[in-house]
Amino acid sequence: MNYKVKHIWLSWLVMFAMIFSLITPAGLVKADGVEVDAQVTTENTTTVSIRVEAKDDVILERPITLENIEGRETTAYDALIEVLDEEDITYEVNHSYDTPYIEAINEIISNETGGWLYSVYRNETLDERVYDLGMAQFPVQDDDEIVVYYTEWGTWDQDEEEVDEPKDNAEIEDTNVLTQEIEKATNKIINYYREKGVPGNDDVVLALNSLGEDINRGPYTTNDHSYAEVLLDRNLIANKGQIPKSILAIQSLGYDPTSFGGNNLVKELQNYSNPSINISFFALIALDTAKAEETADTQLTREILIEQIVKGKLAKGGWTFFGDEPTVDMTAMGIYALAPHKNRPEVEEAINQGIQVLKEMQADNGGYIDMFTGHNSQSSAQVIQALTAAGEDPQGIEFTKKNGNNPVTDLLSFQLDNGAFSSKQGGKEDLFATPQALQALAALNLFYDKGESTLYSEIHYAGDIPPALKPYEINSASIQWESGIYITTKISQVDDKDNDPVYIVFQLFKDEEPISMVSLKESIEAEKEVSAFFNVSEDDDYRVKVLLLDQLTNPMNIGKTLAFPIELRQ
Repeated sequence: MNYKVKHIWLSWLVMFAMIFSLITPAGLVKADGVEVDAQVTTENTTTVSIRVEAKDDVILERPITLENIEGRETTAYDALIEVLDEEDITYEVNHSYDTPYIEAINEIISNETGGWLYSVYRNETLDERVYDLGMAQFPVQDDDEIVVYYTEWGTWDQDEEEVDEPKDNAEIEDTNVLTQEIEKATNKIINYYREKGVPGNDDVVLALNSLGEDINRGPYTTNDHSYAEVLLDRNLIANKGQIPKSILAIQSLGYDPTSFGGNNLVKELQNYSNPSINISFFALIALDTAKAEETADTQLTREILIEQIVKGKLAKGGWTFFGDEPTVDMTAMGIYALAPHKNRPEVEEAINQGIQVLKEMQADNGGYIDMFTGHNSQSSAQVIQALTAAGEDPQGIEFTKKNGNNPVTDLLSFQLDNGAFSSKQGGKEDLFATPQALQALAALNLFYDKGESTLYSEIHYAGDIPPALKPYEINSASIQWESGIYITTKISQVDDKDNDPVYIVFQLFKDEEPISMVSLKESIEAEKEVSAFFNVSEDDDYRVKVLLLDQLTNPMNIGKTLAFPIELRQ
């Protein structure tokens, strides 16, 4: 069913205020314990469909219209909670993590054998951001389809695993994967992603760039649409837990994360207080690769993160998200996050303990049997990334069973004919497993080339010069008092292919309210200085936004921005 919202025609000034507030982030507010971006809402409601599935039953399936919450985006979590309340269905929510976690619906409780997951389909296509965002962080829009489902992932009794006796080289069957076979598997998965076009997430961008692929051009763009534009369309600071991977992707695209789309993502990350252990892993990686500058006022420093990660390891070694037993994936992440700092004694000890944990948890098939998901390809992929970052050969004697199986042979056993990877043996291509396998293969290539993987410690853009993100730049701006507010700025042409007239808009705000606007239509070749004047009193607090648009025809159609907007304060 389609639901339409009646639009109210507003004055030019108010309409521009609403639209422009969506262009520049307006701060963060708390909602259900989750930091989300504060924005002015231009419509009153959002209508989505939602289905909640138990193992063998559909608990509910219906559309729901949500009143948009002023100050933040409406999320999949909002839709679920509202429909459960309306249908009087019981549920339990755990708020102790970075994002609310659904522990039970209709008295079906998450435990060691299963739990509640969600998907969002937009235009009948799975939105892959669900793999990076919690429900309370996923913004929904009209006609989205939300599916919340209970899945079983099996159990593992570690005591039942066969443990190999100590072995020597003579007892090991030689089934190590030759570098030619690794190269063949790598080329297969690269071709898989070349056929897919624009990459689906940050992890893919990082790994493909490491393998020498220029993500800004060629097969990784579709109708001139690139992954850089995907990032520009996102509100990159709304979900702080996702900022570290965005920083890695931006560097892999050849751009500066301290100045991307009008945001300084490094500074945003450094203002993050008390990140959870898994976010701390990637926060340290991101700040390392960005060579982040720190001052006495920096809230989240690399030193703080190193200390937190080292202290966060379990007494027996390794890491976990919750509980007192190490998990394979968390332990692997802890190792490759700390690897660039292994010259520090406490870090070296934590890494060595983590490696020992991975040895002890390895199964006879060379891979790993996760306590939640059973035997899967992702765990071997994570272990390969960890060992290669620490300078350990995942096909060496310490990680090769008597039958010759090791993490590499295990991982490659999951590769499908089309180059993708399944999560389970005999399964279909998996949107979780394939990017992680790509990262593992990138790490292997780096390891066999120079003795250790620098996938998470050194990022160098694979192309020559990245394309301009916008055809123009607004720079050299100033604001001063001259019997009113006088603004001057320079508009520079970055891409000389665009020679059409542009609209330069100066918008005046007083106490966060728009009160006046000046627009100029100009043709710009190379560079032009422009100015605007507002006849106002000196005593009040004013700020001015400067934007560059391709058209300005009516209140409902302002066209697209041609440069990143800037803001000036008196």
